[in-house]
Amino acid sequence: NIFRDVKRFGLIYSVERGENAEGFKVALDGPLSLFKLTERYGTSIAKLLPQIIASDSWSIKAEILARNKGGRVYAFEANGSELKNIIAAAVDATNEGPRPNPYDSTVEERFAKSFLSYGSGWTLRREPEPLVAGTHVLIPDFSFEKHGAKVYLEVVGFWTSEYLERKVSKLNLVAGIDMIIAADESLACSKLERLKGKALVMYYKKDVPLKPIIEHLKEREALIIREQGERFKREPITLRADIVSIHEIATEKGVSVESARMAIQLFKPDGYVRVGDLFVSRAKLDEIDQKLRGVQMLTVALQVIEACGVKDEGHKVLDALGYTSVWEGVEMNKVRITKQSTATSGSASVSN
Repeated sequence: NIFRDVKRFGLIYSVERGENAEGFKVALDGPLSLFKLTERYGTSIAKLLPQIIASDSWSIKAEILARNKGGRVYAFEANGSELKNIIAAAVDATNEGPRPNPYDSTVEERFAKSFLSYGSGWTLRREPEPLVAGTHVLIPDFSFEKHGAKVYLEVVGFWTSEYLERKVSKLNLVAGIDMIIAADESLACSKLERLKGKALVMYYKKDVPLKPIIEHLKEREALIIREQGERFKREPITLRADIVSIHEIATEKGVSVESARMAIQLFKPDGYVRVGDLFVSRAKLDEIDQKLRGVQMLTVALQVIEACGVKDEGHKVLDALGYTSVWEGVEMNKVRITKQSTATSGSASVSN
């Protein structure tokens, strides 16, 4: 809950593993570390207090500047054991239960809705697992998942150039981590210095821009497909059934269907014909061809093909066997089929 509120209020933070990997140490930058927005930032830190005092053990030391008292600084110190009874009501209020809204901010909620409506094919997950970078811990807001790969997105609230530099340097410690950092320009607490050559960082004013993230994911997906396709080409493929789908081959090899399609473009197994996304044995095609003799209507032919175990590729099976469709109107049940005299059974290969 503390981690979540640190993120929700956009605080500048760092998280480190404790000694012997036990527990975590969370450090928050204070308002005086910023060059502007100090009062707004200080208020955000104060909003974190309910989660802190809800912990089993805690202590707080604070110095607070009272501007209406001539700049006087007040020192406060408290701990959970001394104030246990006094703050019981506040703790109960903090632990009322999970927040009904799964998003920490309207910015994140608008981005999630926009991304999901786009239909990229990537699965969007809220609050994925923390990432360990050496002794540091990174807590991304979202992950995009597809083909076994993950791309992370962290939405940064208050920030300084030094803070972003530290965050990017931590990312460089983690091999294979692909993260996008979206920093709110309006909450910049120091001079805006764009991190040149750091494609991981993007800036926004109101909403996290969707287009560059979609483009990044497309590039990532294309790379995955190429890498999987190249690995796939080096592995032997054995077809054991009369009908084998590319999806089945991809699942067996642990790659995406797109990678499998790319890798088997030149794959021509003996005794098989590629029909769309299927490899069908010539024996099965001969069987289907025999059963189609005397069949004149397309709808009946498709039923025969499906009964033989070939689903969703009936039209392409007819093409492979040398059949053509003769339309005598727009109604499907009136379409006839005829076989080309020059075609030989199983002599053609039809693919997407």
